[in-house]
Amino acid sequence: MLTLVQNPHHSVPPDFTSKDFHLAREQLIANGGDHKTAAHQLMLVWHLNNDLEKQEWDHQIQQEHQEVANRACQAEEEQGRQQLEQEREWELTLQEERKKYHLKHAP
Repeated sequence: MLTLVQNPHHSVPPDFTSKDFHLAREQLIANGGDHKTAAHQLMLVWHLNNDLEKQEWDHQIQQEHQEVANRACQAEEEQGRQQLEQEREWELTLQEERKKYHLKHAP
């Protein structure tokens, strides 16, 4: 999957009536039509592609947010496991100390 690096929601279409797109318009009017119609067709194609990129962008952002949420959940679970382990170790240490203390003062 292609990763988009720019938000297509902020994209501005080029001026298809400009000199830069003259050859593209010429190709479109070869089968009949005029430059204005050709520029309009190019604009339609651009908008169709831009809409697809917007959908992909939105999906990509949604996936990134889900990954962040998953990592946060995993970190929270790991922190809980570590805390339980520390509590177990502390309880074992206390039990050992009680045994030592009990044996130390046994008759």
